[in-house]
Amino acid sequence: MAALTPADELHIQPDPETLRTASLWLAERCRQRSVPQELIDRLDLCLNEVLANLIDHAGPGVLEIPVELVLDPGDRRGGTPLSLRVRDGGAPFDPTAAPSPTAPTVLAETGIGGLGLVMVRRFCDEMHYRRVNDFNELTLLLAWPQETPDR
Repeated sequence: MAALTPADELHIQPDPETLRTASLWLAERCRQRSVPQELIDRLDLCLNEVLANLIDHAGPGVLEIPVELVLDPGDRRGGTPLSLRVRDGGAPFDPTAAPSPTAPTVLAETGIGGLGLVMVRRFCDEMHYRRVNDFNELTLLLAWPQETPDR
């Protein structure tokens, strides 16, 4: 993976007020590295879903510990994907092992929410989870688009 610089990290409090801060940081850092807008949009959607799930489901302790975001642009030419690691102090939760929700069969079974993880799985190419020293570490990976040679 590419070497990280301090500019590649952001520490935020997990609350709704900081979602926009995280999105702006992500977009700025990605643009500085010439990441295509389509990848920025996909990664931003995933980041917002992950942070919203943390705020809503990770337990009261998560609000006390900053969330660490680490962006690694990877290597477009070498085929190393763009990655974003989200490290939080919430309750253990492995989104890679969580079952996908079943589709409702009748309108009465339809509820609000529950599709965030489905969207994250759809918009990132890979997800990796590990629990390290009482912290969740979720890494989202997006493959760089294939460059087509000029004719």
